[in-house]
Amino acid sequence: MLSSIKIATDSSHVAYKPLFKDFILTKGINNPNIKNNNSDKNIVSKRIYYVFNIPVLKYQNEQYKAKDGWESQNKIRMNIFGVPILKKISSSWFNRYYFCGIRLVNSKITPSGYSLHVLGMPVYKKKAYEKNDKFSMSMPILTKGTVQRAVLQANEIQLLKLNRLMERKLSTFYLHQRTFPQFKGINRGKDVVIVATGPTLTQFKPIENAIYIGVNRAIQYDKVHYDYYFVQDYSGATPSYIEAIYKYENCIKFLGLTSEDTQKSKTIPEKYVEKKDIYRYRTDWENITNFKTLFAYDLATTALGCGGTVVLPAIQFALWTHPKRIYLVGCDTTTAGYFDNKIDKSNTLSTEVIKNRYKEIKEFAHQYYPDVEIISINPIGLKGIFPETKGEDINELN
Repeated sequence: MLSSIKIATDSSHVAYKPLFKDFILTKGINNPNIKNNNSDKNIVSKRIYYVFNIPVLKYQNEQYKAKDGWESQNKIRMNIFGVPILKKISSSWFNRYYFCGIRLVNSKITPSGYSLHVLGMPVYKKKAYEKNDKFSMSMPILTKGTVQRAVLQANEIQLLKLNRLMERKLSTFYLHQRTFPQFKGINRGKDVVIVATGPTLTQFKPIENAIYIGVNRAIQYDKVHYDYYFVQDYSGATPSYIEAIYKYENCIKFLGLTSEDTQKSKTIPEKYVEKKDIYRYRTDWENITNFKTLFAYDLATTALGCGGTVVLPAIQFALWTHPKRIYLVGCDTTTAGYFDNKIDKSNTLSTEVIKNRYKEIKEFAHQYYPDVEIISINPIGLKGIFPETKGEDINELN
């Protein structure tokens, strides 16, 4: 079919030549490997593929008479504009692969064993042992039995992970049934302010008659009273202020469980939960390859999407309470420090990743709560994502 495509060879479009040409040649030639009988011939079959009269791919099969009968050797070459790029030479006992004239791989099978070389370096060797037919090798032999055992072991590992994940999901379901149903729609028609701890918190003028949700070290910002509080890992400076959160009065606190398998030291101790109006919740930070967080529509049954910052679970909770507006304060998404001029050197916040998570939760909120406004006050890292305000005229508008 390709041979039927032709292209013009002159400007007047009178003479044409095929775009693709398949050339086959079979002939007998002298076999230089046979010294005792020059009358024996090799039978060589060549198949050459041309594009624009340039040989691109050549396949050659050579049959020759050896001591034990006829043997064959295959050669496959791929050229780009006449430059040899790829080449494979194979026979019944060896395979050689070349790239740009360099021998990349050479494998050899003989009655005494098997060997594999990469760039001239031996990486695998199997030798026959004369007495009991055992093998010594530099790498494990892939036999049918070893492959089967490896597959069974991999399946067992996957089943164990699946079993653990199922247990975790059931645990989360039961845990969240006790934590979140009582707050469903509880702030309908109200304004909710989520207070994070970025440098712009110092510019914030408190909003009157609003519901306040604090996170992490915002407990040290004393210009508002928090109605709810979120903290979910026990790393960095958390141990220095978690006692203040624990003792804070007239506030409902949510202590998260996150990265329980991968970073166990970040688990908040159970002693901080043994008090009225303190609840546990779990995020979806799973120990699964290529895992990506998803935000929770039904907080009563599902882990809250983490995404790398406690503000995101706080936003999901705020949406769950169905307010009129959600204001984001101090959510600067920066590693420049905190409102109290302190800098956490252990902060590994990936700002670009976090910004993308905020964009995703904006879409999530629009899908399930299109009547809820999310407004960013004095944004830095979140600039351009949510509607913005400097916060100076909020009380007048309300």
